[in-house]
Amino acid sequence: MSELRGLGVINDEMVKQGGELVAISADAPKDAARVAERNKLPFRVLSDTDMTAIDAYGLRHKGGGPDGGDIAIPAHFLIGSDGRVLWKYVASLIQDRVDPQRELTEIRARLNKP
Repeated sequence: MSELRGLGVINDEMVKQGGELVAISADAPKDAARVAERNKLPFRVLSDTDMTAIDAYGLRHKGGGPDGGDIAIPAHFLIGSDGRVLWKYVASLIQDRVDPQRELTEIRARLNKP
């Protein structure tokens, strides 16, 4: 959850850059909403319980959950208004996370904004 809170810190800057931050979780809608509320996240946390979006980006870790179920590999994407992926970070290990400030630097570079 610290990753999501870290992204919350840079959300305002992302909006100033013309973007929208959205988290996608494999959790049930009520659980995703609870995470957003409990952490006071300033962005939407969407639920993808059937892993449609997660599969579309190749982010399903089969059997990676503590109960042996499938989970999502942590990843971040910058998607342009034309739908193209401009930048991505995909964790090599489930516990890997990208630093929010690095992500903001990548966004600025891709959008050519200081």
